[in-house]
Amino acid sequence: MAKAGDVACLTFSGSKGETVTVTLTNLTGSLSPLIDDFRPTGASACATPGDSLECGLDTSGTWTALIWDTSSSDKGTGTFTASPTSP
Repeated sequence: MAKAGDVACLTFSGSKGETVTVTLTNLTGSLSPLIDDFRPTGASACATPGDSLECGLDTSGTWTALIWDTSSSDKGTGTFTASPTSP
């Protein structure tokens, strides 16, 4: 089980013009997740609280999704499986 304050990191390859959805499944515990997709340059492109984020990619390369807790106490913990998919 993750500790409070941990941030999960997922990298994926994407191409400009693609739409990628990062989905969390098998979510357990008290975690209130926020998913934030970062461009290959390190700038945030899309973010949302919840267990799914759809993002239109505006550049090609290796993208990074960070997932962390956004509960009011910032002490939520849990486990999940994360995967990026494109239609």
